[in-house]
Amino acid sequence: MSNDEFLAQFDRERKRLERAILMMNAAQQVAYAYGRLKSLEVELTMEFMLEVETLTSALVTAYGRLFTETTGVTKLTRAQVPERLQPTHDELMDLRHKRHAHHGDHETVGTAIDYDVQPDRVDVKFTINMTLCLGAPRHWEDLVDWVNAHVSDTVHAQLAHLTKVSGRTWAWPGPPDDV
Repeated sequence: MSNDEFLAQFDRERKRLERAILMMNAAQQVAYAYGRLKSLEVELTMEFMLEVETLTSALVTAYGRLFTETTGVTKLTRAQVPERLQPTHDELMDLRHKRHAHHGDHETVGTAIDYDVQPDRVDVKFTINMTLCLGAPRHWEDLVDWVNAHVSDTVHAQLAHLTKVSGRTWAWPGPPDDV
């Protein structure tokens, strides 16, 4: 039997493994962004504020990707999140849906626009008010750790399943242990 014929027997299981690996990529992005936020030195500068906003946006968008319908990728459900972490999960999903992935109506962002109409022109004056955490919200850490461990466990479980049904060891040379 050729390698292609051997692998073809496990197409469905391999698809599950591939979807789990895609989930792992998103979970690693969440962990990376959180680690960067956690390591930032607080400076009250525009550059610092933009870095916090950019990293937070990356984190909540990648996190949300794990829980929203996507073509070809298994999604996690809120019910899978441990009950003690569900309020933090809800916070991140709310940030994703109403602030970072879409321009919604999130309580941490406000805009004001004023029009100063002159005889020969109109001056548009605007302000954007944003509330943000100066670095990484500490209460997010347990959820970040959980999601990475959960996705790692999912990959390992799929490898173990493939080993069982194929009679051959399916090995992973690097992550998910390093996730």
